[in-house]
Amino acid sequence: MDSPKTRPRFSWSRAFTIVELLVVITIMVVLLALLVPAMDRAVYQAELAVCATNQKAVISGVTVYAASNKRSYPDNPYLGGTTPHHLWRGGPWNMSFASRFSDYVDVNSTLNDPLTTDVDFENSISGTYVEADYFLWFGWQYSGEAGMLRLGGRWSYTSPSTPPLSHRFSFLVSDEDGVFGQQAAQASHPDVEGRMAEETYQDQPRRTALLGPFDAKYTSSYYWLAPGVRRGTIDEHHGYADGSVQRFVGVRVYDSAASSQDNDERMTQVPYLSTKASPEITANVPAP
Repeated sequence: MDSPKTRPRFSWSRAFTIVELLVVITIMVVLLALLVPAMDRAVYQAELAVCATNQKAVISGVTVYAASNKRSYPDNPYLGGTTPHHLWRGGPWNMSFASRFSDYVDVNSTLNDPLTTDVDFENSISGTYVEADYFLWFGWQYSGEAGMLRLGGRWSYTSPSTPPLSHRFSFLVSDEDGVFGQQAAQASHPDVEGRMAEETYQDQPRRTALLGPFDAKYTSSYYWLAPGVRRGTIDEHHGYADGSVQRFVGVRVYDSAASSQDNDERMTQVPYLSTKASPEITANVPAP
């Protein structure tokens, strides 16, 4: 008797078609396109949080310094103490500040903004001009103005406008947000629109189209925008003497030559580098 025919086994396994593979790849690409910006934003927010922590460490360090030194903040000898701390060290006028301040903070951890390339402040070559990622507003005073020289003090600035406007400020440290001659912008953080590019100088001669050749070694890292282009908005921090750090989101550049509607009403402008009468750099700071 003939044996019955063996029935073929049914199998679920089969190869993907080209169309199905393309559909899967497309879905993965779409998901990545959605996830990458979200991850970038999460990293950016985490770096902003570290930046605020750095400023709190600076405040804590200078407060302990003042408590140990007759309530006086470390002074800035640059230009006779009439301009804020800008360079971490460089030349005999700033080495004393660097050596004193480093006893109270971890310099490489606190003066490097997480949004810029790290600079080795403590081990840069002798004689290097080393620029911090933050503006330090204590231990100096404009000529004819009050300075934040001691615990509990404030610093002041009277604008040359008509009529003059007098402001008193209580923040000790802030993210770098400066303007060269109302033109080129420099900041610790990138602008949201991506117009600024990071520039890092590590123990190399500094050369820019605006400043020309720099005859000394220079160490710094920041975001830079050449003249002729208005920077986009940036997020920045300002740390106050009470230990608090305030975040300002979407700060527009303050330009005294611009129409009032273009300027950020939360901010005002003060001289930062050089002298009050002839500022080389102006800084955008919160209006009191």
